[in-house]
Amino acid sequence: MTQWYKEWKNIRDNNSGKTISRCPMVMDMNQGMYDAVVLGNHEFVSEKDEFWSDERLLDAVIEDFEQVTISVLSANIYKQSGKNYVKPYIIKDVETSEGNVKVGILGLTIKEVGKGLENVNLQEQFQYKGKLYANDLVEDAKKWVKIMKKKKPDIIVAVVHSGEEPKNPKHPGNRIKELATTVDGIDAIVASHTHEKIDEHEYKNKSGEKVIVTQPGEHGKYYSKITFKVNKEKGSWIINDKFSKTIEFE
Repeated sequence: MTQWYKEWKNIRDNNSGKTISRCPMVMDMNQGMYDAVVLGNHEFVSEKDEFWSDERLLDAVIEDFEQVTISVLSANIYKQSGKNYVKPYIIKDVETSEGNVKVGILGLTIKEVGKGLENVNLQEQFQYKGKLYANDLVEDAKKWVKIMKKKKPDIIVAVVHSGEEPKNPKHPGNRIKELATTVDGIDAIVASHTHEKIDEHEYKNKSGEKVIVTQPGEHGKYYSKITFKVNKEKGSWIINDKFSKTIEFE
């Protein structure tokens, strides 16, 4: 990835007109048959180097994902015009022996992207001032779940670049518990950001419905598998049970 970035930067800086191969991260995820990815804080800043210091690099990577039909999601990141920077969600038909199940995937991103300090918001980063901003992920989730519900998904999974709970006032961005307990309509949440491995944590939303949370550790060592047991009643899919676990990549 670093070598690809150096080549990309050299071509851009020298206006050579040369083309460059697709981003290696995109190629790997395409082979893994991913449907969607969600933007995280390190897509906007990096603590170790200036890898993501140019928003044109992020735009180029997003374009590569779109070309292989992997959707890049984040419902709470916007351009200054007020339009979403990337797609807020997708709805995918999952084939079963009894018919398709409509699964909605909502993407959300911690707004405190920081650089060493997580309470620095996206719109305060010098390279994004006047270009992008991030809204509160919990408040935007309430808005977007209502919009998604109009398309009648059978299941909604939120994939969120945020940890479970705030560590302290200087790190307020970890909002998964709040998301699970205050936003009705989400069935399961895939968390991230804190590098913890969580097989399953269970919460109740405001309506008393179970919401499960899983988090697949760090650096691609694990993935989270969420299982929904459903049956069809009067033409609609009903979730009878759901559970999750993390599995180590071989």
